[in-house]
Amino acid sequence: MIDFKELKSYFTMKKMIRDCLVSLIFLSAGVVLFALFSILAQIPERGGDTHSFLQNAGFFFLFVGILLIYAAIHRENALAGDHDLKSLVLYTGRRSPEIAGILLASIVAIFITALAQMIFSLFGFIPYAGPVILTLLSLPLFAVNFAVVTAALLIWIAAPPMIGEGRGLKQLPFDFYELVKKRGLLIIAYTAAALALLVLFLGPILMIARYAAGMTRAVQWNISPAYPQIFNAVLKPSYITDIITKIAPRTDPAAALQQYGSAVFNYIRMLGAVLNITYGIALTVLVSFVLSLFFNVLSFFYVQVKKNVLK
Repeated sequence: MIDFKELKSYFTMKKMIRDCLVSLIFLSAGVVLFALFSILAQIPERGGDTHSFLQNAGFFFLFVGILLIYAAIHRENALAGDHDLKSLVLYTGRRSPEIAGILLASIVAIFITALAQMIFSLFGFIPYAGPVILTLLSLPLFAVNFAVVTAALLIWIAAPPMIGEGRGLKQLPFDFYELVKKRGLLIIAYTAAALALLVLFLGPILMIARYAAGMTRAVQWNISPAYPQIFNAVLKPSYITDIITKIAPRTDPAAALQQYGSAVFNYIRMLGAVLNITYGIALTVLVSFVLSLFFNVLSFFYVQVKKNVLK
């Protein structure tokens, strides 16, 4: 039975402001590292192993930043006492190597499982019978992969709040095993419910943001050519933007080229970079707000799941 009075206490104005700031700090750190590795990935040949490694490393650190948000918010919810922004960020930051290590270990476990299964591909060299054997092994291999991925998902869901509560690495595997053994299916069910709420939260906010960005671009008619092409898929036109577009003067590329010379192209690229950064900051703030809502709900569900199982 869900205690809505307890759930309501997670969403006071003061607490939500603090949670949004915590989310913004860790998400910004993840985004900065993601951007750094994405830039480094442009140095080696595109499509090569180094390029792929650097790109995936960026995604890894972004995901670590998101898990740190979860740990910090749950620490605030689960432990009694007054928590301020500084203490939450410092404690979670000190334990960030542990969260990164757990995430890395789970990913490595998935890779090892996949590589070990390649041994069975040797059956394919057996004439006639080999492909048949591999076909018959499809269901067992699928079952193993399903179990490993599910285990990794459970680790990602349960480990951050456990670390946020202050559990040590030595005790964590035993507590995790005890919790999953008794409440594993319930954890997955609650996570699915929380993800559904995340989509419910994020959908309208992103739609409003798309319309707002479309209106912003329309009133910025004189720098409209500087908007990167990726914005064409993001910005949402509306009746208001259509009217603004008809009222606004038309830009004259020839006049701009005559005024600025060939340097106009560098100028446009510079404006495009500023626009990317500006909208990136705005999107990070919006996502931070949504993540703070999501992880508060997930933290509440985790508290319900662990009752009568863990102290």
